[in-house]
Amino acid sequence: MKNNKIIGNEFEKEFAQYLQSKGMFVYNLPNKHTGQPFDIIATKNNKFFAFECKHCNTNFFRLDRVEDNQVQALRKLNQANTYNYYFVFKSEVFNTVKFCGADYIMDCLRYMRKNIDLSIFKSIEELEMIL
Repeated sequence: MKNNKIIGNEFEKEFAQYLQSKGMFVYNLPNKHTGQPFDIIATKNNKFFAFECKHCNTNFFRLDRVEDNQVQALRKLNQANTYNYYFVFKSEVFNTVKFCGADYIMDCLRYMRKNIDLSIFKSIEELEMIL
């Protein structure tokens, strides 16, 4: 049985390949013990995107999995008027990929929510319209 780190890394690679198939230049940031605020950066048509990939064993995402450096990065990106920062979720329950803007995650943290039901998020097909 694979541990969460291996499963998460596999999802990051899978999602990076998906983005490449959509014509994006993609860089999957290396996992370091010091952490990074997102897993993947990508560009297309002079537009910058950042993605944080999360694998979930249930149909809920626990907000305690959002790291402090991710919150700090989101604040800085918002100050720079850059809003193309997304959380992307792969759920074992739905056997699909869903996403939301990082600003939604930030709002949930601000209101001290504990979990988010993944069924409310947009499908990967809807992400294609943004890219």
